[in-house]
Amino acid sequence: MDKYRTSGVLIVLLAAVAVIGMVSETATAVDTYWQAAAPADWSSANWNNGEPGNLDRGFLDNGGTINITQTGETFYRFYIEGGGGGGGTVNMTGGDVNISNAYGANCKIAIGSGGGGVLGTWNHSGGTLTGNSSNAQLQVGAWCGGPTGGDGYFYHTGGTVDVSVLFVACYATGVYELTGSSAQLTTEASSVGYGYSTQGTGIGNFLQTNGTHTTGRLCVGGGWNDGGTGTYNMQGGSLTVNGWLDLGWVDTTSAGNFPCVGTFNQSGGTVTIQDAVAIGYGYNNADSTGTYNFTGGTLTDDANNADLYVRYDGGTGTFQGRGTVDLSGTLQNNGRVIADGGTLNMSSFGSVTNTMDNTMTNGWFAMDGGKLELPSVPVSGDGSYNWGEDPSDTQIDLVNSARVTFAGVSGSGDLDIDLLDPANAAAPNTTTFEEVVGLWEVANTGFAFGSADLTFRYDDASTANESKLQLFQHEGGSWVEVPSTLDMVNNLISATGLTSFSAFVVGAIPEPSTVALALLGLLTLGLYGRRRRRV
Repeated sequence: MDKYRTSGVLIVLLAAVAVIGMVSETATAVDTYWQAAAPADWSSANWNNGEPGNLDRGFLDNGGTINITQTGETFYRFYIEGGGGGGGTVNMTGGDVNISNAYGANCKIAIGSGGGGVLGTWNHSGGTLTGNSSNAQLQVGAWCGGPTGGDGYFYHTGGTVDVSVLFVACYATGVYELTGSSAQLTTEASSVGYGYSTQGTGIGNFLQTNGTHTTGRLCVGGGWNDGGTGTYNMQGGSLTVNGWLDLGWVDTTSAGNFPCVGTFNQSGGTVTIQDAVAIGYGYNNADSTGTYNFTGGTLTDDANNADLYVRYDGGTGTFQGRGTVDLSGTLQNNGRVIADGGTLNMSSFGSVTNTMDNTMTNGWFAMDGGKLELPSVPVSGDGSYNWGEDPSDTQIDLVNSARVTFAGVSGSGDLDIDLLDPANAAAPNTTTFEEVVGLWEVANTGFAFGSADLTFRYDDASTANESKLQLFQHEGGSWVEVPSTLDMVNNLISATGLTSFSAFVVGAIPEPSTVALALLGLLTLGLYGRRRRRV
């Protein structure tokens, strides 16, 4: 965790925020304003103080349109802001623009700034916009001292954008669309939706359907004392994060009026993570919500042992969906992981841990026919082994986790447990149950055992008949009751002396069936050596 809080890219992002709030406009720059009403080229005589140079600030505030087609364009700052008709549009189809750091700090482009709902648009279909070497910021929707910022839009269909820090909604409203196959976006840090020190929130949306986005760090829904709301819709192309992807990130105490809310929706494309994904990072239990919806595409770390943190500190964190998560580091779940509508394969992780006791409804879930696969648990001898829970925990508390204690183990191998929704095609029929609270498929591979004690942490929030819950094992095509102990204080159900594994259900059966099945259990007592009931 220490590497996260001391990340160099993190420092770059926070330094940029501090500069925005504290560094004043330099007095030595020349301010030059665009005057033309009709669309015209940047390098034309339409600036009231001449075309901007590397020491100057350019302003587009009359609702006009500037076309960039030539090389060698430069400025210290450029604003599309309010005043006059308000805002304006830049169309960059070729050439190059360099954001100069002539004054050493706080050089930038601010699209849609000045408050009052001013609209600024930059259409980037060709050419190169650079500012990485000068620590330049590109603010799409920017705050400039007022209570709110403006509306900024950046449509990236071709060409290259290479800046130090990208803000999509910096205490304002911003949209960035990366849609062209040849479009390239490179940053040291990218932020979508950012709020700052009780100054206000940012509402940012990033849509990627094509192209490449490479960044040192990506923060979606972040803030410094105050929160922003950010959404990243990944539908195609490639996103490479050479550090951390943070969803819902509060740096200090969230003392302002807005929570941090970060949502990442991946339905296609390739997301490559170098270090980690942190979902719901509410430092000091700040108000933070992070959600990763994974329904398509590829999520990988290219064998870099990237970690996934679901609810990293405080706040709320959810990872939900289906498909294969190809991350090979640690899966730390203090929030909710949900297999939704298919198989969510998370078996490539090296280990599974949790660091906070579950006092709410956090854990592992399967819904709408889902199936959750976690890494196999290595078994090398007698003792207790946890699935879906930190190995050192002696009492499991994450919803739908399991604990198995073996005796008489011979050989070594793997304990495999899958969590299934009853509607999953691989699940045994459960229609005879009044309710099913949990369904697991348990298997041992490569080792044998004499007996096993099995405990499930059932989902008490999903049952209306907690006192009636029983444990059943699927044997010979039928569900057979396993004598069990129900702990309704800790929401645990346990069985001892098991000699084989298969599917298990925690559920309740209808009252009339209970009597009939009890009689059946008595009749078959000699066959099974102990009282069991079938459904």
